[in-house]
Amino acid sequence: MTADPEVALAALPWRLDPETLRELIDDREPVEAARAALSQELPITAGNAALARLYGLRSVAHRLLGELDAALDDGKRAVDHAEATGSLRRTAIARTRLAHAYQVAGQHAAADREYALASSMDLPARLRAAIHQVTGTCAFEQGRYIEACEHFEKALALRPDADAEFLATLETALDAVLTQATRGGWGPYRRTLPELLGHPATPVAKRDTATGRWRYEHPGGGELIGPLFDEAMPFSDGKAWVRRAGALGREVIDRTGESLTRPLRWRSVEPFSEGLAWVRADDAPDSWQAVTVDGQVAVPPAGYTDPRPFQYGVSVVRRGDVCGAVDRYGETAVPFDYDYFCTTTTDGRHVNGFTAERLAVVDRIGRRGVLDTTGREIVKPCYEDIQIHPVGFLILLDDSVYPHPSDAGKVRGEPGTWGLLDRQGRVLVEPHQPTRAGILAEIDGMLRDSRPVL
Repeated sequence: MTADPEVALAALPWRLDPETLRELIDDREPVEAARAALSQELPITAGNAALARLYGLRSVAHRLLGELDAALDDGKRAVDHAEATGSLRRTAIARTRLAHAYQVAGQHAAADREYALASSMDLPARLRAAIHQVTGTCAFEQGRYIEACEHFEKALALRPDADAEFLATLETALDAVLTQATRGGWGPYRRTLPELLGHPATPVAKRDTATGRWRYEHPGGGELIGPLFDEAMPFSDGKAWVRRAGALGREVIDRTGESLTRPLRWRSVEPFSEGLAWVRADDAPDSWQAVTVDGQVAVPPAGYTDPRPFQYGVSVVRRGDVCGAVDRYGETAVPFDYDYFCTTTTDGRHVNGFTAERLAVVDRIGRRGVLDTTGREIVKPCYEDIQIHPVGFLILLDDSVYPHPSDAGKVRGEPGTWGLLDRQGRVLVEPHQPTRAGILAEIDGMLRDSRPVL
């Protein structure tokens, strides 16, 4: 057997049962050998990253051997260690392995939740496709054929150049969905993310035509609250700002319509996020402050303008002509040293603040860099453009920054070319591609053989 258990598990000849979409393996011996090797390696391994990998792989081996209690135990340990590393990709893999163990054990609600938590737009396309594929099999087992079909189609869309084995797997899955749907219908319509995570449905504000006042309805229809309000903001963080009919001040309500605070006469309010909302007592553009649900000031006014919702414990704000970020206690988390935050991803998304990996692209005097929520500059602002890719940072060199006395001067490449840095800001691919499409195609080729063991 190969010395690396992950390579051995990835090389297993497996297939989907065309009736149940459960995985099938013909030879247990390589799996048992991999499990034994992992069990020997675990006691002498240190570090959360290594432990997350080993526990996760052993969870897979236990699952394939039908040892589901052990698979769940190892899967939970893997998630704990992966979360401690702060790596989105590592945590997504660990959660997907745990979800798969829950699925095989018949605990579909727990599986659905873990699959939903694992999925993220910030993951590499191949990993996202693999997660959609296994998530689709879980929906299939529950008779949710619309949902299953959507997952399989998303997996296919993420892998337009997929290998024959992956295409054959998806073809088997889609054929199984069509067969079952033809026999008994397509089943329930797809669930929302809050439903998958076990969160209550978010009420939707609607104007009542008879009274002209606002009410809240269940997303699926049916009145929940009202019509009682002259103003009704959308729910966020389980709370909404409202102004009752005839009232002068705004108050906060929960999903049942219960008041969480007395009416407060704020001039402007922003939605809640992570328990805090930005409010303004007057018309001065730089008088924003952050308050708790009961109106207590958490972040006092300090000349802030253009505040963004709190994410991962910080909020991006502007003060004067520069941007930075403050934490939920009003302390500076990111120094006010940047012209603006301008985070974009290689799949075309513009991020209002930080990504799920707690990263943001910033601009200083026309030079772009990357920092995290602690203010640490991972890439110093010295490139014409930077875009966040699931495996690193795309960088663009230009005449205005090449050569340069800082980091850009250390990167070899012609002006106007694209390259790639890793998540620590080290060079993975020296800039040499004249187009963004060219470097993306090169990265895709580098990842072509990657096959996560889920």
